[in-house]
Amino acid sequence: MDFSKITNIVSSGISGITLRSLAAQQSNFEDVDNNLDTNQTLVVIFIILLILILFAVATYKLTGSALQTMLCILFGVFYIVIAFLYYAFAGYKLTKSK
Repeated sequence: MDFSKITNIVSSGISGITLRSLAAQQSNFEDVDNNLDTNQTLVVIFIILLILILFAVATYKLTGSALQTMLCILFGVFYIVIAFLYYAFAGYKLTKSK
């Protein structure tokens, strides 16, 4: 069986026009060369985890409660993520203070 005949039959008509137009579309995203290697990624993850652990220890020493520490970490990280996303999509930019 010749597959080229099948693809011609399948790609004819409106479906063929749609498939060809979809294949010809350009992406709106530009290719960014990311030079972050595995070691740098692991160091960043380690630093973030270290900060979270220090935050948890400090919260536990202040409150003396594991439940309050767990809730503080959970809602604290949740708040930071939501605030970061809100300010990013609202058009704010991170800049140095003058």
